[in-house]
Amino acid sequence: MNTLWRALCKQVRKRRAAPVADITSPRGASLLRNPLYVRMLSSRAFLAPGRGMDVTVSAWLAIEATDEPIGIAAVGAIRLMPFLIAGLAAGSIADRLPRRRLIQYSQSGTVLFSAAMVALAFLDALPLWALFIYVGCIGFTWAVEAPPWLSYMRGVVGPGNTTRAVALESSVVIGGMVLGGIVTGVVLAFIAPGWVFVMIMALTVISLVSLLNLPVAAPGAEPTVATSRSLMEGIRLVARNRILVMAAALLAVTHMFGATNGPLIPVFAAEHEGLSSARFGLLLSAPLIGSGIGALTIGILGQSIQNPARVLSAAVISYHLMIMLFAIAGFYWIEFFALIAVGITGIAIGNMVVTLLLTHAPDNSHGRMIGIVISISGIVPFAGLAAGYFSSVIGPSQTMLMFAASGLVVSTVVVAAAPRIHRGQIAIAE
Repeated sequence: MNTLWRALCKQVRKRRAAPVADITSPRGASLLRNPLYVRMLSSRAFLAPGRGMDVTVSAWLAIEATDEPIGIAAVGAIRLMPFLIAGLAAGSIADRLPRRRLIQYSQSGTVLFSAAMVALAFLDALPLWALFIYVGCIGFTWAVEAPPWLSYMRGVVGPGNTTRAVALESSVVIGGMVLGGIVTGVVLAFIAPGWVFVMIMALTVISLVSLLNLPVAAPGAEPTVATSRSLMEGIRLVARNRILVMAAALLAVTHMFGATNGPLIPVFAAEHEGLSSARFGLLLSAPLIGSGIGALTIGILGQSIQNPARVLSAAVISYHLMIMLFAIAGFYWIEFFALIAVGITGIAIGNMVVTLLLTHAPDNSHGRMIGIVISISGIVPFAGLAAGYFSSVIGPSQTMLMFAASGLVVSTVVVAAAPRIHRGQIAIAE
């Protein structure tokens, strides 16, 4: 048996060491003919449903544990708290260490934390504070994984295909999370939450196995001699580029004022008396459904997008308007379709920001660029907790309307301050 195991490990090492310099896709080529990219998509196809299940079952457990809006909102907020610190650190590490291994380490953490939840759920020993710890740990693994994943993928597909590659990968992730959320909403009526965490574990393990055939180094994805060796230099790289400054500012505004809708959606759902678990899961999945539609659209139109900065600005303003519609709707299906629109504009914001950062920053700083994006996402939990507090005082609808209207005003000011960028009068490299 030991001999067989050593032989298997030897074959895996050979496959990891295989040359990959000729696999990068030429601009405009079919990404599905790139074997490394297809392997990455297959991994995501298994991981994403597990993440959708995780979000839905965690929100459901929070509603069962407390009636306080701030407690329910805290579950979504705590999940994103690690992004503030871990994102920057992971981005820096991703520019130094083998990125595929960092991806595998983070997914292995998801398996371990899910196993702990299986034990607590079946022992019927799952207080709210334990749920808080779990979502914080899971959020940490997600934050650690994002910079090496996107940097590795950009090296696999090449700079000319980044927009389409990110959009297609996003559509797979979003579709999987929608499926996972809907399935969880349905099965929670028949099985205990512990079995959902078992499914999350199984899907994550399959994702890990899918990554075994990826080489440790992808073309252009691994660090050579880093010219940027500190987090501060990564920030300075953004600060020297007007377009990237605007992109970072609009992303920060979106997360500070707009992304609070995520933690508050379960609160809105709880206000619909007699809402079934299936419709609960569907409402939570509505932004993801919209994100999937948006990602597919961007994937199709990616080559024709000449000014990502202009698309980003329009998406940010529309995003806040759709949140305001959701806040005042008061009817389930209007809320549902408003959240789909939120998802469409939200994925456009994320895709354009990542495209700008990955295509207009030095190759050896891509990990830090994504780390900056992830760290900006760390604003969300604090804004979410503030939204949860205000929801307890003035109500969720008024809170969401107040935050979204503030975001609309600030984002409009940012867009108006950079007219030359939107007219394409400033070169990207400037």
